[in-house]
Order: sequence, then structure tokens, then C-alpha cells
Amino acid sequence: MLLTTRFFHRIRPLTALLILWLGIGPTLVNTAPALAQAKKVLNYRIASEPATIDPQVASLTRDADLINGLWRGLLRYDEHNQPTPSIAATVPTVANGGISADGKTYTYALRHDWKWSDGNGVVMARDFVYAFQRLVNPKMASGYGAFLDGLLLNADTINNTDAAKIDQPLLDTLGVKALDDFTVQFTLVHPTSYFNQIACMWIGYAVRKDNVERVGDPSTGAWTDPANGAVVGSGPFTLSQWDHDKQIAFTRNTNFSGSLAKLDSINFDLIQDATVAFAGYKTGKLDIAAYPLSEYDGIVRDKTLSKQLLTYNNTCENYIAMDNTQPPFNNPDVRKAFAYATDRDSYNTVIAHKLATKWLSFLPPGIPGNDPALGSAYDFNPAKARASLTTAGFPNGKGFPAVSFHYSAGANGQLVADWIQLQYKKVLNVTVKLDPMDGAALAGSLCSRISRTGRWVR
Repeated sequence: MLLTTRFFHRIRPLTALLILWLGIGPTLVNTAPALAQAKKVLNYRIASEPATIDPQVASLTRDADLINGLWRGLLRYDEHNQPTPSIAATVPTVANGGISADGKTYTYALRHDWKWSDGNGVVMARDFVYAFQRLVNPKMASGYGAFLDGLLLNADTINNTDAAKIDQPLLDTLGVKALDDFTVQFTLVHPTSYFNQIACMWIGYAVRKDNVERVGDPSTGAWTDPANGAVVGSGPFTLSQWDHDKQIAFTRNTNFSGSLAKLDSINFDLIQDATVAFAGYKTGKLDIAAYPLSEYDGIVRDKTLSKQLLTYNNTCENYIAMDNTQPPFNNPDVRKAFAYATDRDSYNTVIAHKLATKWLSFLPPGIPGNDPALGSAYDFNPAKARASLTTAGFPNGKGFPAVSFHYSAGANGQLVADWIQLQYKKVLNVTVKLDPMDGAALAGSLCSRISRTGRWVR
């Protein structure tokens, strides 16, 4: 059985949903003048090895954060969370002719001068066609491969075809065409008012075919490792080094067509345990780092560290995923029991130091279409939790099978896991076995459970 907790930012829920918060992201930032004036190398902590940095394969936002430094797409979000031009010269609207009157055709005119990082040519419409064809190609097993089903013309047909039968003529039926070298057009199944938002996502970032296919089967991800040759992108940095499970290094892209990065390089140190990262920060090894949740009160009281604590709105969801293809979580009453048994207010007070906001639907504040009332029927209710478990055939937890909670090992993961274990024991009289995992292994395990239909599978 599988219980997993991770942070994701998704458009739609792919799992049985239990817990959701809009979090406030606290981070320690070294604000010493020496950093701003003399230091051009930023040392930054990330918690684990990326599952992938292939734009069309990645489904985790922590991986997309790295992808955003290396590639660009048609559009980007501005500081007001609105689409703004990137490689596309303008944002399509009905008024400027970029969106057809029936809302089913989106046309993007590209800049003619957006260079690839190796200086070999510029990004063209064909590169976006190639990227979107990769996204829906079942050979790639993309986490977002089904995202365009029923939206982009013929996406569902391609995505649900046996991978062995995929050929270029079938891919060419996808509703994305290069009208000329610098004009790309999308044909939709029905009007989709948020398609410009999709054009901002990493899943549609342009990649260059010759670079992707230079080392054989692109689905292996070998093309994204600089050990196999230059990884060509279009973002402000290039990937200069990947010492797996230790460090990833970015170097400023001098061919970047936007404003050049002010940093010469960024070193991403892979440190899973927040306690280790916090120690590295205090000794000056890291310039930006998270910290153990247990240290928060002490940081706030510290005259020096409190000035370096940066808090910011972080639109993401924290939820527990259950394998609803297998017993006991294939029973809706069991899932309801666990939902009712989750005291989100207690979590916010005890674990999150009141830095989070309780939210019970998958679209948090700041995301268009969010509904504060959605999911409220499943808020913490111990009586309903026990009644649902009884209806499922496990009165007072009697006969409930052994289940494991998989989580990222480390101080913060352990703190959360201990709280969850106590919560379900207290309310449901169910013992959840705690199973810490390496962060990369956990992410890989989650990603491997995504089927082409967009469900988490075992």
C-alpha cells in the first residue's frame, strides 16, 4: 500500500486528495554586502537529485525550477501571474488576431532573434512542433502526456496509441503546425480560455531535435546530461556540470536573448536533510538554504538569522496520495475516513508554525478558478472519520491491513511523518508504518506510477 506526501503544483488532481495548504515559503538568505558586491557564484541547496530535467517529461515542479533556468517557451508568467511574451513576440488575443473568433485556433508569432545557447541558429516554429509532439508521444511516458487529451486536436489519439505503433505521420496529425519559420499555430478541439497559460508551462518549452537525439533514444534522458555532450537550451543559464547525487552547476548563457543573468554561475548542492543544509548555511557554504522546522522559533529569536529569514507566498499543495487501485484505499469510505481524520489546523500550528493556510480543494488562492468552499465537507471530523472506517468494514481500526507511509528522509520529513502517524492512530486507531526514502527515489517512485491516462498507478 502507498501513502506519500510531496509538494506539487498541478492544474488538476491526479490522486486521491487528503490535505491541501497554500504555504508561505520560508528560506534563509545571506544578505551580506559581500555577496551582492563581490560574489558572482550562488551556492544553493536543493533537496534531491532531479527525476528528470527533460522539459517534455518532467512532472515535478522542483524539476521544473531547474528547467526554467535552461530553456524558454512561447510565453512566461509576469509578476502578476499573467502570461507575457517570451520567445513569442506577443501574447495572442482575439483583438490582435492571435486567437480565432471561435476560440479554437491560437497563433504565436515568434521573435526572429532568440538564439540557442551554443550559438547555432535561433529557435524556430519547428522546434515547438517537435516539443509538443514529444509531449504526447507515448514513447516518452510523459507525466503530462495526457494533459492535452481532448484539448489539442488528435492529442488523445496519439497519446493512447501503442508506443510501438507511433510513427511520424501520426505525430504530424497533432494540432500544432509551423506556418513558416517563425509562426506556430495550435488547433484546439474546443475553445480553451486558458491555453495561453499552458503556453507558459515548461512542458511546451522548445528543444532542438538534433541535440535531443544526438545520443540515441531520448526517453532515456541521456541527452540532458552534460557528460554526453553540450545540453543546448535557450534560457539564461547552461548546464555545465552534473555530479549525480552531489551537485549540479549552471553557468551564465552568454548567448541568452533576454537580459543576461547577473550571476556567473549557480551551484546546486544536493542535500536532502534540512539539518545538514542549515549547518552549511551557518558556516557560509550555502548562500540560500531551507532549515529544520524545529529550528524556526530559534531563528526568529536570533538577532542575525531573523534578518536573513525570507518568507514569501508559495502557491503549492501539500497532500497525501493514496494508491486507490489497491486495497484498502480502493474503498472510497477508507479514503473518506483518512480525510476526516486529518486535522489541518493542528498541522499548521504544530508543524508549520502557522506559516501555512488551510485549503481543501486542489486549486489554492492565486490560481484562477479556485473555490474556497470546495472540499469543505471533508474537513477534520473525528466522528465521521470513525463512522466511515466502520462502514468500510474496519470498526475502530480492527482488521485494517498494514500500510506504509513513504516520505522524504530527513529532519523535516520525519517531523511530518511522526505527526501523521500519531494523527491516524489517535483518530482511527490505525497504525501507519513509517518508511523514509531518499528524495530522488521517492520522486522516481511517484513518477513511475503515472499512466498515460494521467492517474497514479501502482
